Amino acid sequence: MLTTDQNINTGLIIGCGSIGKKYLDVMLQRYNTVLIVDTNQKMREVLEKNSDKVKTFKDVKSMVLSELFIPNQIVAVISNWGPDHFYTYNELTGHGIKRIIIEKPLVNSKIFAYNIHEHSILNNILVVPAMPRRYSNIYDEITNEISKQNVGAPLMITMVGGAQCIATNGIHWLDLACQLFKSFPQSVYAKMKTSEINPRNRLLGFYEGTASWFFSDFRAFNVSLTNKSYCRSEITIVCEFGLIKFNNNGSVHLFKVSDPGKNLSSLPVTRVSETKFQKNIEIDTIVNPIENQILAAEGVIELKYTLDDAIQVISALISAFESSEINLPIEINSSQELSHNGKIWNFS
Repeated sequence: MLTTDQNINTGLIIGCGSIGKKYLDVMLQRYNTVLIVDTNQKMREVLEKNSDKVKTFKDVKSMVLSELFIPNQIVAVISNWGPDHFYTYNELTGHGIKRIIIEKPLVNSKIFAYNIHEHSILNNILVVPAMPRRYSNIYDEITNEISKQNVGAPLMITMVGGAQCIATNGIHWLDLACQLFKSFPQSVYAKMKTSEINPRNRLLGFYEGTASWFFSDFRAFNVSLTNKSYCRSEITIVCEFGLIKFNNNGSVHLFKVSDPGKNLSSLPVTRVSETKFQKNIEIDTIVNPIENQILAAEGVIELKYTLDDAIQVISALISAFESSEINLPIEINSSQELSHNGKIWNFS
Protein backbone atom coordinates (compact mmCIF):
# COMPACT_ATOMS: atom_id res chain seq x y z
CA MET A 1 0.00 0.00 0.00
CA LEU A 2 1.45 3.35 -1.02
CA THR A 3 1.93 5.87 1.77
CA THR A 4 2.79 9.57 1.86
CA ASP A 5 5.82 10.42 -0.24
CA GLN A 6 7.36 13.79 0.62
CA ASN A 7 9.49 13.60 -2.56
CA ILE A 8 6.55 14.08 -4.93
CA ASN A 9 7.60 17.05 -7.04
CA THR A 10 6.04 16.50 -10.46
CA GLY A 11 2.50 16.60 -11.79
CA LEU A 12 1.44 14.92 -15.00
CA ILE A 13 -1.81 15.79 -16.78
CA ILE A 14 -3.10 13.68 -19.67
CA GLY A 15 -5.62 15.85 -21.50
CA CYS A 16 -5.62 19.50 -20.44
CA GLY A 17 -9.12 20.62 -21.32
CA SER A 18 -11.44 22.44 -18.91
CA ILE A 19 -10.99 19.81 -16.17
CA GLY A 20 -7.27 19.35 -16.76
CA LYS A 21 -6.73 23.10 -16.34
CA LYS A 22 -8.27 22.92 -12.86
CA TYR A 23 -5.65 20.34 -11.90
CA LEU A 24 -2.97 22.49 -13.51
CA ASP A 25 -3.85 25.46 -11.29
CA VAL A 26 -3.32 23.38 -8.15
CA MET A 27 -0.27 21.50 -9.39
CA LEU A 28 1.56 24.73 -10.31
CA GLN A 29 1.31 25.71 -6.65
CA ARG A 30 2.48 22.32 -5.34
CA TYR A 31 5.10 20.97 -7.75
CA ASN A 32 8.36 22.04 -9.34
CA THR A 33 7.33 20.71 -12.75
CA VAL A 34 4.02 19.95 -14.45
CA LEU A 35 4.14 17.71 -17.52
CA ILE A 36 1.18 18.00 -19.90
CA VAL A 37 0.25 15.57 -22.65
CA ASP A 38 -2.32 16.90 -25.10
CA THR A 39 -2.85 16.64 -28.85
CA ASN A 40 -3.70 20.35 -29.20
CA GLN A 41 -0.47 22.01 -30.32
CA LYS A 42 -1.69 25.61 -29.98
CA MET A 43 -2.81 24.99 -26.42
CA ARG A 44 0.53 23.34 -25.60
CA GLU A 45 2.36 26.44 -26.86
CA VAL A 46 0.19 28.76 -24.77
CA LEU A 47 0.62 26.67 -21.62
CA GLU A 48 4.40 26.59 -21.92
CA LYS A 49 4.49 30.33 -22.61
CA ASN A 50 2.45 31.09 -19.49
CA SER A 51 4.62 29.15 -17.01
CA ASP A 52 8.26 28.08 -16.92
CA LYS A 53 7.17 25.12 -14.77
CA VAL A 54 5.19 23.58 -17.62
CA LYS A 55 6.53 21.14 -20.21
CA THR A 56 4.17 19.84 -22.88
CA PHE A 57 4.12 16.83 -25.19
CA LYS A 58 1.84 15.53 -27.94
CA ASP A 59 1.68 11.98 -26.48
CA VAL A 60 2.99 9.87 -23.63
CA LYS A 61 5.63 8.22 -25.81
CA SER A 62 7.30 11.54 -26.71
CA MET A 63 7.21 12.57 -23.04
CA VAL A 64 8.94 9.38 -21.95
CA LEU A 65 11.59 9.72 -24.66
CA SER A 66 12.47 13.34 -23.88
CA GLU A 67 11.79 13.77 -20.17
CA LEU A 68 13.83 12.25 -17.35
CA PHE A 69 11.39 11.60 -14.54
CA ILE A 70 11.21 9.42 -11.44
CA PRO A 71 7.87 7.54 -11.49
CA ASN A 72 7.55 7.49 -7.69
CA GLN A 73 7.76 11.29 -7.59
CA ILE A 74 4.79 11.86 -9.92
CA VAL A 75 1.07 12.34 -9.39
CA ALA A 76 -0.69 11.73 -12.72
CA VAL A 77 -4.17 12.81 -13.77
CA ILE A 78 -6.05 11.09 -16.59
CA SER A 79 -8.46 13.76 -17.83
CA ASN A 80 -8.70 12.96 -21.52
CA TRP A 81 -11.88 11.55 -23.09
CA GLY A 82 -13.57 8.72 -21.21
CA PRO A 83 -13.05 6.08 -23.94
CA ASP A 84 -9.27 6.62 -23.61
CA HIS A 85 -9.02 6.26 -19.83
CA PHE A 86 -8.31 2.53 -19.67
CA TYR A 87 -5.62 2.62 -22.35
CA THR A 88 -3.98 5.66 -20.76
CA TYR A 89 -3.95 3.91 -17.37
CA ASN A 90 -2.15 0.94 -18.94
CA GLU A 91 0.36 3.23 -20.63
CA LEU A 92 1.19 5.17 -17.47
CA THR A 93 1.49 2.15 -15.23
CA GLY A 94 3.64 0.50 -17.89
CA HIS A 95 6.16 3.29 -17.27
CA GLY A 96 6.10 2.73 -13.50
CA ILE A 97 3.73 5.52 -12.42
CA LYS A 98 1.86 4.47 -9.28
CA ARG A 99 -0.27 7.45 -8.21
CA ILE A 100 -3.06 8.08 -10.70
CA ILE A 101 -6.21 10.20 -10.52
CA ILE A 102 -8.79 9.09 -13.09
CA GLU A 103 -11.47 11.59 -13.99
CA LYS A 104 -15.03 10.40 -14.36
CA PRO A 105 -16.22 8.31 -16.01
CA LEU A 106 -13.64 5.89 -14.62
CA VAL A 107 -13.94 3.69 -17.74
CA ASN A 108 -16.57 2.88 -20.37
CA SER A 109 -16.66 -0.93 -20.03
CA LYS A 110 -17.27 -3.30 -17.15
CA ILE A 111 -14.31 -5.47 -18.08
CA PHE A 112 -12.05 -2.39 -18.06
CA ALA A 113 -13.24 -1.62 -14.52
CA TYR A 114 -12.47 -5.17 -13.46
CA ASN A 115 -9.03 -5.11 -15.09
CA ILE A 116 -8.01 -1.82 -13.44
CA HIS A 117 -9.15 -3.13 -10.07
CA GLU A 118 -7.17 -6.36 -10.38
CA HIS A 119 -4.09 -4.69 -11.87
CA SER A 120 -3.94 -1.94 -9.22
CA ILE A 121 -4.04 -4.49 -6.40
CA LEU A 122 -1.38 -6.75 -7.93
CA ASN A 123 0.96 -3.84 -8.75
CA ASN A 124 0.42 -1.56 -5.75
CA ILE A 125 -1.10 1.26 -7.82
CA LEU A 126 -2.95 3.99 -5.95
CA VAL A 127 -5.98 4.87 -8.09
CA VAL A 128 -7.95 7.93 -7.01
CA PRO A 129 -11.30 7.95 -8.86
CA ALA A 130 -12.34 11.56 -9.36
CA MET A 131 -15.76 12.46 -8.04
CA PRO A 132 -15.59 16.07 -6.80
CA ARG A 133 -18.70 15.88 -4.63
CA ARG A 134 -17.06 13.11 -2.58
CA TYR A 135 -14.29 15.59 -1.73
CA SER A 136 -16.63 18.49 -0.99
CA ASN A 137 -19.05 19.13 1.88
CA ILE A 138 -22.28 18.55 -0.02
CA TYR A 139 -23.13 15.13 1.47
CA ASP A 140 -22.37 16.18 5.05
CA GLU A 141 -24.36 19.39 4.76
CA ILE A 142 -27.39 17.71 3.20
CA THR A 143 -27.47 14.89 5.76
CA ASN A 144 -26.98 17.37 8.61
CA GLU A 145 -30.00 19.39 7.44
CA ILE A 146 -32.10 16.24 7.01
CA SER A 147 -31.31 15.31 10.60
CA LYS A 148 -31.73 18.82 12.07
CA GLN A 149 -35.03 19.45 10.31
CA ASN A 150 -36.32 15.96 11.15
CA VAL A 151 -37.71 15.28 7.66
CA GLY A 152 -36.89 11.57 7.66
CA ALA A 153 -34.50 9.52 5.55
CA PRO A 154 -34.20 10.01 1.77
CA LEU A 155 -36.64 7.73 -0.10
CA MET A 156 -36.44 8.88 -3.71
CA ILE A 157 -34.25 11.22 -5.74
CA THR A 158 -35.21 12.71 -9.09
CA MET A 159 -33.21 14.60 -11.71
CA VAL A 160 -35.18 16.32 -14.47
CA GLY A 161 -33.92 18.72 -17.12
CA GLY A 162 -32.49 19.37 -20.53
CA ALA A 163 -29.35 18.44 -22.44
CA GLN A 164 -26.94 17.45 -19.70
CA CYS A 165 -26.34 13.76 -20.58
CA ILE A 166 -27.33 10.86 -18.35
CA ALA A 167 -23.71 9.69 -18.31
CA THR A 168 -21.74 12.96 -18.19
CA ASN A 169 -23.80 14.72 -15.52
CA GLY A 170 -26.12 11.99 -14.30
CA ILE A 171 -23.24 9.98 -12.82
CA HIS A 172 -22.58 12.73 -10.24
CA TRP A 173 -26.13 12.48 -8.91
CA LEU A 174 -26.22 8.70 -9.16
CA ASP A 175 -23.16 8.66 -6.93
CA LEU A 176 -24.76 11.07 -4.46
CA ALA A 177 -27.84 8.83 -4.39
CA CYS A 178 -25.58 5.92 -3.43
CA GLN A 179 -24.18 8.03 -0.60
CA LEU A 180 -27.58 9.17 0.66
CA PHE A 181 -29.07 5.67 0.45
CA LYS A 182 -25.86 4.22 1.96
CA SER A 183 -25.90 1.41 -0.59
CA PHE A 184 -25.61 0.68 -4.30
CA PRO A 185 -28.52 0.01 -6.67
CA GLN A 186 -29.68 -3.55 -7.21
CA SER A 187 -31.44 -3.12 -10.56
CA VAL A 188 -32.12 -0.57 -13.28
CA TYR A 189 -34.55 0.09 -16.12
CA ALA A 190 -33.68 2.65 -18.78
CA LYS A 191 -34.64 3.94 -22.20
CA MET A 192 -32.00 6.22 -23.72
CA LYS A 193 -30.64 7.46 -27.01
CA THR A 194 -27.77 9.69 -28.05
CA SER A 195 -27.43 12.86 -30.10
CA GLU A 196 -24.35 14.26 -31.84
CA ILE A 197 -24.14 17.33 -29.60
CA ASN A 198 -21.33 16.42 -27.20
CA PRO A 199 -19.33 19.64 -26.65
CA ARG A 200 -16.09 17.65 -26.31
CA ASN A 201 -16.49 15.91 -29.64
CA ARG A 202 -19.56 15.06 -31.70
CA LEU A 203 -18.31 11.49 -32.04
CA LEU A 204 -18.85 11.01 -28.30
CA GLY A 205 -22.32 10.08 -27.10
CA PHE A 206 -24.57 12.57 -25.30
CA TYR A 207 -27.49 10.65 -23.87
CA GLU A 208 -31.09 11.66 -23.24
CA GLY A 209 -34.00 9.61 -21.96
CA THR A 210 -35.06 8.10 -18.66
CA ALA A 211 -33.30 5.76 -16.26
CA SER A 212 -34.43 4.45 -12.89
CA TRP A 213 -32.07 2.75 -10.46
CA PHE A 214 -33.69 0.77 -7.66
CA PHE A 215 -32.11 0.27 -4.25
CA SER A 216 -33.21 -1.85 -1.30
CA ASP A 217 -36.63 -1.04 0.24
CA PHE A 218 -37.73 0.24 -3.20
CA ARG A 219 -35.79 3.48 -2.83
CA ALA A 220 -34.94 4.91 -6.24
CA PHE A 221 -32.94 7.42 -8.21
CA ASN A 222 -34.78 8.55 -11.35
CA VAL A 223 -33.30 10.72 -14.09
CA SER A 224 -35.13 12.15 -17.10
CA LEU A 225 -33.25 14.40 -19.52
CA THR A 226 -34.07 15.65 -23.00
CA ASN A 227 -31.52 16.90 -25.52
CA LYS A 228 -34.16 19.18 -27.01
CA SER A 229 -34.21 21.47 -23.97
CA TYR A 230 -31.74 24.14 -22.88
CA CYS A 231 -32.93 23.98 -19.26
CA ARG A 232 -30.43 23.01 -16.58
CA SER A 233 -31.57 20.13 -14.40
CA GLU A 234 -33.32 20.34 -11.08
CA ILE A 235 -32.82 17.64 -8.45
CA THR A 236 -35.29 16.73 -5.71
CA ILE A 237 -34.55 14.56 -2.69
CA VAL A 238 -37.85 13.19 -1.37
CA CYS A 239 -37.94 12.31 2.33
CA GLU A 240 -40.81 11.14 4.52
CA PHE A 241 -41.69 14.60 5.82
CA GLY A 242 -40.00 16.96 3.40
CA LEU A 243 -38.07 17.74 0.23
CA ILE A 244 -34.68 19.14 -0.61
CA LYS A 245 -34.56 20.84 -4.02
CA PHE A 246 -31.43 21.71 -5.97
CA ASN A 247 -32.77 24.44 -8.22
CA ASN A 248 -31.30 25.09 -11.64
CA ASN A 249 -30.06 28.51 -10.53
CA GLY A 250 -27.74 26.83 -8.02
CA SER A 251 -29.79 27.48 -4.88
CA VAL A 252 -30.76 24.67 -2.50
CA HIS A 253 -34.04 24.82 -0.57
CA LEU A 254 -35.58 22.61 2.09
CA PHE A 255 -39.36 22.16 2.35
CA LYS A 256 -41.29 20.43 5.12
CA VAL A 257 -44.84 19.07 5.25
CA SER A 258 -47.33 21.18 7.16
CA ASP A 259 -48.01 18.58 9.85
CA PRO A 260 -44.98 16.29 10.18
CA GLY A 261 -46.35 14.79 13.40
CA LYS A 262 -49.31 13.17 11.65
CA ASN A 263 -49.05 9.40 11.31
CA LEU A 264 -50.10 9.16 7.68
CA SER A 265 -49.77 5.39 7.49
CA SER A 266 -52.43 4.89 10.18
CA LEU A 267 -55.15 6.56 8.11
CA PRO A 268 -57.62 4.34 6.22
CA VAL A 269 -56.54 6.07 3.01
CA THR A 270 -53.04 7.53 3.09
CA ARG A 271 -53.14 11.25 2.32
CA VAL A 272 -50.27 13.56 1.53
CA SER A 273 -49.74 17.08 2.84
CA GLU A 274 -48.49 20.20 1.17
CA THR A 275 -44.88 21.17 1.78
CA LYS A 276 -43.91 24.64 2.97
CA PHE A 277 -40.62 26.41 2.43
CA GLN A 278 -38.44 25.96 5.49
CA LYS A 279 -34.99 27.39 4.71
CA ASN A 280 -32.17 27.92 2.23
CA ILE A 281 -29.29 25.48 2.55
CA GLU A 282 -25.92 27.11 2.07
CA ILE A 283 -23.45 24.66 0.56
CA ASP A 284 -19.89 25.52 1.63
CA THR A 285 -17.85 26.02 -1.55
CA ILE A 286 -14.58 26.93 0.18
CA VAL A 287 -13.30 23.37 -0.10
CA ASN A 288 -11.43 22.72 -3.37
CA PRO A 289 -12.26 19.11 -4.33
CA ILE A 290 -9.58 19.07 -7.06
CA GLU A 291 -6.91 19.91 -4.51
CA ASN A 292 -8.28 17.28 -2.12
CA GLN A 293 -8.12 14.62 -4.83
CA ILE A 294 -4.46 15.53 -5.43
CA LEU A 295 -3.79 15.34 -1.68
CA ALA A 296 -5.40 11.89 -1.62
CA ALA A 297 -3.13 10.79 -4.49
CA GLU A 298 -0.11 12.05 -2.54
CA GLY A 299 -1.26 10.11 0.51
CA VAL A 300 -1.63 13.28 2.60
CA ILE A 301 -5.35 12.68 3.24
CA GLU A 302 -7.34 9.45 3.12
CA LEU A 303 -9.34 8.40 0.09
CA LYS A 304 -12.94 9.57 0.32
CA TYR A 305 -13.97 7.67 -2.81
CA THR A 306 -12.43 4.25 -3.19
CA LEU A 307 -11.86 2.35 -6.41
CA ASP A 308 -14.31 -0.29 -5.14
CA ASP A 309 -17.04 2.36 -4.77
CA ALA A 310 -16.26 3.89 -8.16
CA ILE A 311 -16.52 0.49 -9.84
CA GLN A 312 -19.93 -0.12 -8.25
CA VAL A 313 -21.17 3.24 -9.57
CA ILE A 314 -19.76 2.82 -13.09
CA SER A 315 -21.22 -0.69 -13.19
CA ALA A 316 -24.63 0.74 -12.27
CA LEU A 317 -24.32 3.38 -15.00
CA ILE A 318 -23.30 0.88 -17.67
CA SER A 319 -26.13 -1.41 -16.57
CA ALA A 320 -28.55 1.36 -17.56
CA PHE A 321 -27.11 1.28 -21.08
CA GLU A 322 -27.53 -2.49 -21.14
CA SER A 323 -31.14 -2.16 -20.00
CA SER A 324 -31.88 0.41 -22.68
CA GLU A 325 -30.36 -1.79 -25.36
CA ILE A 326 -32.62 -4.75 -24.57
CA ASN A 327 -35.58 -2.64 -23.34
CA LEU A 328 -35.87 -4.65 -20.14
CA PRO A 329 -35.07 -4.06 -16.46
CA ILE A 330 -31.90 -5.85 -15.41
CA GLU A 331 -30.14 -6.84 -12.23
CA ILE A 332 -26.85 -5.02 -11.72
CA ASN A 333 -23.76 -7.22 -11.84
CA SER A 334 -21.73 -7.93 -8.76
CA SER A 335 -18.08 -6.90 -8.90
CA GLN A 336 -17.06 -10.52 -9.48
CA GLU A 337 -19.14 -10.72 -12.67
CA LEU A 338 -17.65 -7.65 -14.37
CA SER A 339 -14.92 -9.65 -16.09
CA HIS A 340 -17.56 -11.42 -18.23
CA ASN A 341 -18.85 -8.22 -19.86
CA GLY A 342 -16.51 -6.68 -22.43
CA LYS A 343 -18.83 -4.36 -24.37
CA ILE A 344 -17.45 -0.83 -24.78
CA TRP A 345 -19.89 2.09 -24.54
CA ASN A 346 -19.51 5.49 -26.14
CA PHE A 347 -19.78 8.01 -23.32
CA SER A 348 -17.43 10.46 -21.70
